[in-house]
Amino acid sequence: MSEFSVEDVMKREAGKAERPSAYPPGTYLMEVASVKRKVIVPKKGQNTGKKVPLAEVYFKPVKAVEVAEPVDMEKRRAQPKQSFWLTDGDLWRMDEFFATTLGMDIGGQSYEDLFTLAVGRECQGYLSLRDEDRYNEIEQLAPAA
Repeated sequence: MSEFSVEDVMKREAGKAERPSAYPPGTYLMEVASVKRKVIVPKKGQNTGKKVPLAEVYFKPVKAVEVAEPVDMEKRRAQPKQSFWLTDGDLWRMDEFFATTLGMDIGGQSYEDLFTLAVGRECQGYLSLRDEDRYNEIEQLAPAA
């Protein structure tokens, strides 16, 4: 992907951008590409309107493992994500993700350190399609084979 400045983007003609193609459903070897933290107000019914911190782990599929149709990995830019509420109730999910899915030694580490160390690590993920086949959703994560 080419590098350009904010000014370059702002001067472009609107309506010409292409949505990144979703990956066909199937199992992929995926690399943790980045982690972003933010604070959101969950949808009605999920919370009492309180702001809750969230960590989003973005993945870059690097190889199709078991997919029904051929995939040109170079032409895909979509980055599926897995979200973790940064609350006491979700700590076990983060422990499982780091220790089991990514095979990390989590003893004595802070979650902040673990999210940083996770970037570049690999796992397998089953991707499905949602929203009229426009987006991928991670259905399941597992250790890399």
